[in-house]
Amino acid sequence: PLNTLSGQYMDVNDGGALDFSAMAIPALTVSAWIKTPPSFIEPGGVGLIARGYGRGGEQYVLDLFDNGPRFFVRDSSGNTYMARGDDGGPLGTNGFHLNNGAWAHLVGVLDPTVSPALIKLFVNGQFVVSSPAAPSFLASTSDTTIGARQDSSVSGYNLPFIGLMDDVRIYNRALTPTDVQALYASVGTAAPSVVAGPVNTTNFVLATSILTAAGDGTV
Repeated sequence: PLNTLSGQYMDVNDGGALDFSAMAIPALTVSAWIKTPPSFIEPGGVGLIARGYGRGGEQYVLDLFDNGPRFFVRDSSGNTYMARGDDGGPLGTNGFHLNNGAWAHLVGVLDPTVSPALIKLFVNGQFVVSSPAAPSFLASTSDTTIGARQDSSVSGYNLPFIGLMDDVRIYNRALTPTDVQALYASVGTAAPSVVAGPVNTTNFVLATSILTAAGDGTV
């Protein structure tokens, strides 16, 4: 896995291969497994997969905002189309705050096969939300990055994801919901483990104490 806890990120010098603005019918899927430290508050807009710089220069971005997943693209005119899975998303409260110390699978899709085109977000194989989108991409000569992104054209990569990343994928087609579920299931199962145990507490006799813990794996 890419360990961004130690400041790692990947700059993909792709020679333009991951610039999809010239596609006759633009389509895109990005996906990644991520794991954040338990209860860690990620700064807003930390990059998972990104092409282009922030504040208007992004072609496509999968990131975390308020610890929730967000996927957005800009069309050839610079308009933004977004699908969010945090409490600020278009559904109001989707409840995907990914700071529980467990692995999560995120997928963002731009699907031009429907009218209007849709931008979609999936978490752990399940559809979360979609929004209308334009089937075009803003041109970008920037490198594609994994694990960080630029807040502006002069900021450098100052929005790093803090955690672990694995099995990052970028497709020049729109995966179907069945494809997304198969991709999520392809990793198999993992033995359950405790990633954050309960905190010691002292209370009076007959008083109520609530202990919480976080786990990872397949049960």
